[in-house]
Amino acid sequence: MGVKSIENRYEDSRRNGVPQYPAAGDRATRADEDRQLLVRYHREGDAAAREALVARFLPLARQLAAATSAAASSSTTSSRSRRSGC
Repeated sequence: MGVKSIENRYEDSRRNGVPQYPAAGDRATRADEDRQLLVRYHREGDAAAREALVARFLPLARQLAAATSAAASSSTTSSRSRRSGC
């Protein structure tokens, strides 16, 4: 299936330390594959499809959590500074 071919390419780029943003065609292919995995998981309860989706989206979830955490921390620090008159 096409999922493996694209996934392997991204894994290779991560191992080499050179993150690569996929080309437009690859992004469209990946979006189609994500949709197919989601449909398989929802319609058939396919655990392998769920695991593939988790593996694909976990880095994004971590990045968003870190960004949200950093923003919240910065906001809290700013609030404290304003209250103390700094």
